[in-house]
Amino acid sequence: MIEGHFIQFDQIENTMKVALVLILACCFAPFSIAAQSLPLTDPEKVGFSSERLKIMHDWLQAQIRDGLHAGAVSLIAKDGKIVDWQSYGYRDLETKDPMDNNDIFRIFSMTKVMVSVAALQLYEEGILQLDDPVSKFIPEIDSMKVYVRGKDEQMIVEEQKVKMTIKHLLTNTSGLPYEFTAGDALYDIYSRHEEYYQSTGHGFVRELIKKPLAHQPGERFTYGMSTDVLGLVIEAASGMSLGEYLDKHIWSPLGMEDTFFEVPASKRERLVSLYTHEKGQLKQRVPADKSEWYTVPPKDGQRMTGIETGGGGLYSTASDYAIFAQLLLNRGVYNGVRILSAKTVESMTSNHLQGLGDGTHQFNDFEGFGLGVSVRVALPAGDTLGSLGQYGWNGGFTTFYSADPQQGLFALLLFQHDPYDQHGVFPNFQNLYYQALLE
Repeated sequence: MIEGHFIQFDQIENTMKVALVLILACCFAPFSIAAQSLPLTDPEKVGFSSERLKIMHDWLQAQIRDGLHAGAVSLIAKDGKIVDWQSYGYRDLETKDPMDNNDIFRIFSMTKVMVSVAALQLYEEGILQLDDPVSKFIPEIDSMKVYVRGKDEQMIVEEQKVKMTIKHLLTNTSGLPYEFTAGDALYDIYSRHEEYYQSTGHGFVRELIKKPLAHQPGERFTYGMSTDVLGLVIEAASGMSLGEYLDKHIWSPLGMEDTFFEVPASKRERLVSLYTHEKGQLKQRVPADKSEWYTVPPKDGQRMTGIETGGGGLYSTASDYAIFAQLLLNRGVYNGVRILSAKTVESMTSNHLQGLGDGTHQFNDFEGFGLGVSVRVALPAGDTLGSLGQYGWNGGFTTFYSADPQQGLFALLLFQHDPYDQHGVFPNFQNLYYQALLE
């Protein structure tokens, strides 16, 4: 049965599922084989239950029906194959355009994982080292002071006792916060986002260095603009813009055709509108054809352009991000293309917060942090099903990415909703796809 492009795998005989999907893919242009990243497989062949996956489908469909979200795309893969790939609801509620599996989303902080991989490529080439000071590539960063106490005119700051390093950026221990992690004294300072509306490079740095660090580099985990600065390091170290580097060294080699800092005009009709929930109703916050977050508004007749910020500027699709997720599960290689070494991926997905407090990041007590990804270090402390060593990172406009090396699986769930996970769907989603895993 087909509802839009929603394929009910559980209602099809197992021997016919893959064949039917391939036929449908040829018939429905948006769901084309050319856009498919990983091969499809029958869920039962890799230990999933189609019947139990339907529980997940029904629950996600209810989020749309009940008016909590406009639309979504989910993708589950195991052993290098897609076992479940669904779209729900609408790309745009106002036009009633249905969501498609290959629609384009603002992935926000899921950008950080790709940018971290790019930095680790330069590390493998000897162009930078983890203990290199950031000032080797961005000299101005050494001028940043460190918050001590007080507020406004009574604020006391001090010099950096330890120079900020590349590893501090990769582990979010640099002291660079966002406004929502900066604390009361620094909230107003970091809520001024002039730096995001400058071009990458000196415009960003010029604004950033006016602010004090939330704490000394290496002192603790504080989620913030570390990966934005890491993007500038990549530019300085490689001699390319961040977008050029990512395209040359990650996207093009892997065949990721729908990942970019600026959506081409030819693909803009696939961009999902952004919604928020006010007074019990969904309200469109950013229509797909209007100005975007992390986009420079046009001036003097110039066209609107995307800002290449390492912390959250990318657009992508479920199929493209699935390629990237599988690359990391494969320990750095995909379809014969080696992006990172296996040992580098091992280090990236290990907990680097050991020795800092209880070894977990600031958002829960069961995950530490590696070089660009969270890492699950405890099972009993968590409120979701999962595995030790599970890693990933989500995006601020309610996009989810998690990978489980023990089970050889990863999951993606993409909404376009602000604020982040307002209705708490991610823990339920994680439990729902794990309950469908039988082996």
